[in-house]
Amino acid sequence: MFLRFPPILSLAFCASFVFLGLLSAQQSELARGGWDEIPEEELQATAPRIDPDAHSEYTYRKITVDDREMFYSAHRFHNRIKLFDEAAVEEWDKVDIEYFEGMRVTRIKARVIYPDLTVAELSPRDVVKRKIFKNDSFSGYAKSFSFPGLKPGCIIEYSWKTSIDAWFKGVTLDLLSDHPTWHYEVLIKPYRGLASSVRSFNGGSKWEKVPGGYETFAKNLPARAEVPYVGPRRDFEPFVLVDYSSELKALEQEKYWNYRAGRLDKVNDELIKAKASRVKKLASELFEGVGLNEEKVQKAFDYCTNEILNISVPNTVYTEEEIEELKKNDTPNQTLKNGYGTSFDINSLFASLLAAGGFQVSLAEVEDRSTCTYHVGKLGNFNLSDWAVAVLVNNSYEYYDPGSSFLPLGVLNAENTGAKGILIKGKFYRDVETPEVAAEFSKVSRIADVRIDEYGDLEGSVAIKYDGYEGVAIKRAFAGQTDDERESFVLEKHWQSRLPRAEIDDFRIKHEDSREEGLILRYSVKIPGYADVAGDRLILNPSIFQKGAPPVFSDETREVPIGFPHRPLVMDKVTIEVPEGFSYEASAGTSDEFEGAMVKRKSLVTINDANELVYQRHYTLKGTRADARYYPLVKAEFDAMNEADHRPLTFVAGSEILTSSVQ
Repeated sequence: MFLRFPPILSLAFCASFVFLGLLSAQQSELARGGWDEIPEEELQATAPRIDPDAHSEYTYRKITVDDREMFYSAHRFHNRIKLFDEAAVEEWDKVDIEYFEGMRVTRIKARVIYPDLTVAELSPRDVVKRKIFKNDSFSGYAKSFSFPGLKPGCIIEYSWKTSIDAWFKGVTLDLLSDHPTWHYEVLIKPYRGLASSVRSFNGGSKWEKVPGGYETFAKNLPARAEVPYVGPRRDFEPFVLVDYSSELKALEQEKYWNYRAGRLDKVNDELIKAKASRVKKLASELFEGVGLNEEKVQKAFDYCTNEILNISVPNTVYTEEEIEELKKNDTPNQTLKNGYGTSFDINSLFASLLAAGGFQVSLAEVEDRSTCTYHVGKLGNFNLSDWAVAVLVNNSYEYYDPGSSFLPLGVLNAENTGAKGILIKGKFYRDVETPEVAAEFSKVSRIADVRIDEYGDLEGSVAIKYDGYEGVAIKRAFAGQTDDERESFVLEKHWQSRLPRAEIDDFRIKHEDSREEGLILRYSVKIPGYADVAGDRLILNPSIFQKGAPPVFSDETREVPIGFPHRPLVMDKVTIEVPEGFSYEASAGTSDEFEGAMVKRKSLVTINDANELVYQRHYTLKGTRADARYYPLVKAEFDAMNEADHRPLTFVAGSEILTSSVQ
């Protein structure tokens, strides 16, 4: 619950000649509990300063980056927001502090300051942990809470600490947020064991040296473009970088990549080549009697993913606060001894086991295509920011990531496929590119057998199999949930978001914990009033998995590039038993085939031997990226697909049976 305090001093007693003095006293009181004083201009503001159409704006944001520890970085955030109208109240009804694998969020404080200067503070038990979704896919986690009794004129304020697992030192901070910002302050406390460099990209601010670190200020920042399926944001949005080296000259253009290669070689020496006795012993046990290289890789992969607790992802063994206190692993030997590790620790152990088994192995730095496009002129850890394990198997390099949850053997996260990278081979570094993944890998097979009655009500059974990245995303969403929570998730995300009256029952799930097998869901579905009744006719959309879905792109124009996470292949088959005495009358072009520059879609409607309607739909993406100048073309293709997904069929009451084809 929020703890509410009375007004600090009633303004009704303030005469005009003492108003400023009393307001100053009130501000001092507002600073209690470790909070800063709030400037008068924020208290008195009644309209947005930066964007006239904004409903709320950040009046103050601050991040303090404490990078002094070797194996992790601590980021402390402080946000303050002014709400200007009722729409702002809706915007801030719930606050999500987002984070991802390898991060932990702790020390949350929050309060709301009402227009009469009454204050309500957050109680720790009001914070809940949940999973978040963007573009209908699982994207990470959030610590969430709500402010009570919000109204226009309120100021809300909250702070927290995010701890980030990091082997290499270096910090990348994005400057833009979801709302305009009046004032943004960044303080960096760098690691002292190395020379450090602080730089701004895409229009960042100048830095000043201060005791213990660096500081910069930014003012009047616009809001980040919140549109669906955005391409790599660090290609065009402002951000700041803290980078390290043994000497600053190594961070200059002509020496930088030799420095990165040398750093990577040193990590390989420390974590892979220097094989401890515990690792050697385990490798000997795992590979004893195993002849094929592929089998050895599988055994090492299975051990690292099944026997070592991954503390970079939420688990039921330790809370995030307890993980903060765990002893950090600085070698694979310690990871093996402790039985837990970060994603990087697990990848390092996997690499070390294979090296002990005689494989040529290198940790590889690879591109994250979702955040930044690789270019040799981009100097910093944001360029090639992710990790993979490169193993020479039968004379060719294969890439693995056992430290990421639910990825099958030999599969990287989608953002790391078809990506640039570097690895160490012998005494030299080598530029590489990870393999592309075909759309068939992320196949979704959706099958429905349903009945429609004369009142338009639908009921029947559904079976769906999610392979590849489609399955990984839902498995990550399901992780830690009960079966009831999973059923609610499917109902809300997959059905009621489109068809509010939908119900599901008899929910069953298979392979939810498997890395190798596709996720399978089975359940019954019931949708009252699915088909429209018009006299003696039923008007029916056979695409039950798409009906009610809004267009993918709604804005008429766009200034930022388009980027999809991967290429899916969606295959639907819907068998519909129509009411007795009804026959097919007309179609609005439900059978259709379309292929554009990015979208490929085909649908076909037929009548089977049991006199049932059979609707089949195939959809895939031909590419994952498009520049903003091609947005009208891309939008037109997705609009055409959405329109085709909503073309109805008409059935009329009568004695004729259904024909064998539908046009």
